[in-house]
Amino acid sequence: MLGIGPVVCFSYLAAAELWTVPRFPLANCGAEVVSIEQSIAADAPMTAAVLGALGVPTLLLGNDIGADQKGAEVLAWLRRHGVDSTVGAKTGTATPRITVVADRNGTRTWFPYLPGVTDSLAALDLSLLKRASFAYIDCC
Repeated sequence: MLGIGPVVCFSYLAAAELWTVPRFPLANCGAEVVSIEQSIAADAPMTAAVLGALGVPTLLLGNDIGADQKGAEVLAWLRRHGVDSTVGAKTGTATPRITVVADRNGTRTWFPYLPGVTDSLAALDLSLLKRASFAYIDCC
């Protein structure tokens, strides 16, 4: 039987930029970027936001982020989407970032910059999972 606690979502957390190009270039060539959108990564914060919009109580367990501009943008995104989290902004920590590049054919690739994420996730208090009604764990 499911508990009455929140859905606990677990994954890394990063600021994301989504770039669109008409098509990927050949090696050592370039491609015009036709649009750039700001977003968030990875799947758990997005899942928590969707569940929250549906009225489902959620809690995001994620790595710490930096006390920098990108970190402020990530925290603002979480607040704007009503995501409760254990995430903190720490001075001296770089906010993880990821750039996702997609072409108009649907091909995509990504370039993650995730300094300290593994150690930060390993230090999380996983006892919060004990009160979860369900857990969403992003392992990618």
